[in-house]
Amino acid sequence: MSEYLSDDDLIVPFIRLGRFYQGQALYSLAQPWYDRSKEIAERHLDKKNPDIATVYNYLAALYRAEGKYEAAEPLFLQAIEINKVALSENHPEHANHLNELAIVYELQGKYEAAEPLFLQAIEIDKIALPENHQQLATHLNNLANVYHAEGKVERFLSRKVSM
Repeated sequence: MSEYLSDDDLIVPFIRLGRFYQGQALYSLAQPWYDRSKEIAERHLDKKNPDIATVYNYLAALYRAEGKYEAAEPLFLQAIEINKVALSENHPEHANHLNELAIVYELQGKYEAAEPLFLQAIEIDKIALPENHQQLATHLNNLANVYHAEGKVERFLSRKVSM
């Protein structure tokens, strides 16, 4: 019944059903909902619509959860490119997509690729969000994990995290 959904609500049911199954690690049941949301969004929305970036982000996160990093990376990159055009450069959603891609690199041990993305997400958060926002704390924690994995905790501790 997707024909009865407005563009504003077009992806919501599919994403929520996908998240429901993914949250239970039922990845094979989540996949069709994310695929359907991608198909419908690409057919009905402008290619620069941030909802398409959201769909790509959720599908990529599913692939990442399954360990399919090669499938996740291009979708995260596409989401980032869409958001560069569709949203302001300091939009919190842009920071979120950068963080998601950085996690893919971190999980693969590509710390040199992950670090600048986490740093960029943190800088966006510091501009766009209140200083005590959970998303900023999450991105700082993720950066600390990279430094810890590299054995460079002092590098993180020596950084000034000023708001």
